[in-house]
Amino acid sequence: MISLGPYLIFNGNCAEAMRFYVETFDGTVETLLTYGASPVANECTADSAERVIHARLRCGERSIMASDCPLDQPSDGMRHISLCLSYDTVEEATRIYAILRQDGELRMALAPT
Repeated sequence: MISLGPYLIFNGNCAEAMRFYVETFDGTVETLLTYGASPVANECTADSAERVIHARLRCGERSIMASDCPLDQPSDGMRHISLCLSYDTVEEATRIYAILRQDGELRMALAPT
């Protein structure tokens, strides 16, 4: 059996995105490791020490993994991504959509910028 899941790349706001996803999707952060606390800590600059080298968020039966790109390898952001969110009730789906749609913008754009 194979399990596939999205891996999102951020430009320094991975930890913020994971906090948002925990609150929005009632998830649990299983892993959040910074460059400064990782085995490559001696290779990273002080500016990149707080960036996330790997994060894993559990949402029910699924996981989302993510990281910040290294400062010397900036990402131009994700051009396209689709995630299918399925809920047991219309009410729950509507509630989550309202959170993601807050302020007139689809907040999933909190993802890679």
